[in-house]
Amino acid sequence: MQIDTPKNTSHHTSKVTLLLVMGTSAFLFHFVWEMWQVPFYQGMPGASHWVAVRICSQAAFGDAFIAIFSYALVAWFFNDINWVYLSRRKPVGVYLCIGLLVTIILEYLATEVFYRWQYSELMPRLWWLGTGALPLLQWAFVPFLSLWTAKVFLLGIYANEHLLIGDRVSR
Repeated sequence: MQIDTPKNTSHHTSKVTLLLVMGTSAFLFHFVWEMWQVPFYQGMPGASHWVAVRICSQAAFGDAFIAIFSYALVAWFFNDINWVYLSRRKPVGVYLCIGLLVTIILEYLATEVFYRWQYSELMPRLWWLGTGALPLLQWAFVPFLSLWTAKVFLLGIYANEHLLIGDRVSR
């Protein structure tokens, strides 16, 4: 049985469900990335396991917030909260640009202005800002995984609701 995704996305899952799935997906992928880049931050390789998990969790929550903020901004700009279903290039491109811009600003402020964290000598940096290259690479790679995972999960919810409703009607 083939389940078609509607061209009119107004009856997809609720906004709250969509944003929760987006945020959760973003958090999980960003958390893995944060853990992998531990060696690139001063003091992190020698930190206890729990301290590293706590710091990486905080960073991943921040990344998830950036993802939700970027998603909502794109939804407002294109007037479509369900843009993730359509796989159009423009909304995805705007989403990535917003995420990258926010990340550049926050990384610069955290490392050069407020000194919240420092990079180790292993971190490749952008010469004109001093900002680490890995956080920017993170926002060029992880969002694709997050968007795709959220889309698949949300389409599964939609398909399940569609089948259940169709099943009730056919009885």
